[in-house]
Amino acid sequence: MKNSWKIGILAVAVLALAGFVHGETFKVGTDSASPAFIIANNWTSSVTLATVGLGTQVIVTVDGNANTWGATSFTNCTSLATCIEKSTNAAGSAALIVNRNASLAADVAAGYLDTASYTLPVGCTTNAIYWDVSGALHYDCFAIADYQPLVIESVFGNPGGTGDLTLSIYVNQSLAWQTLLSSGQTFANSASGLVVSTGSAGLVPMQVGLPIEQGKNFFIRAARETTATTGNIGAVLKPWTE
Repeated sequence: MKNSWKIGILAVAVLALAGFVHGETFKVGTDSASPAFIIANNWTSSVTLATVGLGTQVIVTVDGNANTWGATSFTNCTSLATCIEKSTNAAGSAALIVNRNASLAADVAAGYLDTASYTLPVGCTTNAIYWDVSGALHYDCFAIADYQPLVIESVFGNPGGTGDLTLSIYVNQSLAWQTLLSSGQTFANSASGLVVSTGSAGLVPMQVGLPIEQGKNFFIRAARETTATTGNIGAVLKPWTE
């Protein structure tokens, strides 16, 4: 459940180094691993973070000092991010920075995070803490347009589950694009993006064409109305040239 595609959650950050130039496209996405937070560890040693009971309790251990945060300390993503950043070693020094743009401030965290233990390596800025997809009922993909402005050309994936599917794109936590697909439609992967079966109309690529300014964070959310099982969501990206 935690294996991101080889491209990685923050693949956009290295596109310039990978020869991402005019006319090329690139894919970013996750495979049954939807990030709720991205955490940078600026400490001098590895930090461990455990999400217990679907995130009803979060334990952050810095240099052997366990910081335990329960449901009375946080409810939504904003308050949990604050708790994580308050976690210290025995001397009271804190060194974790949470990028909150991988989710919405009001997203409920307690009871909806995957039960897991994470090691946050020294100097790593892309540590991800994941949703429990079946509880949260959505699949998310997060990236940053670090080196250049981009266009989200299309969305792809197979967000398994039941009920209507709402596809949304948030830029720095603000809704920038959204569409609703009824539960009577089915979804599948395609090289050109998410394809939607509309009966006699056949398979239609889910084109987007949304520009993302350089330096902006964005995430794509595929939310199921009733159940979410297994699947993924991602995007085809290209350079934005005005």
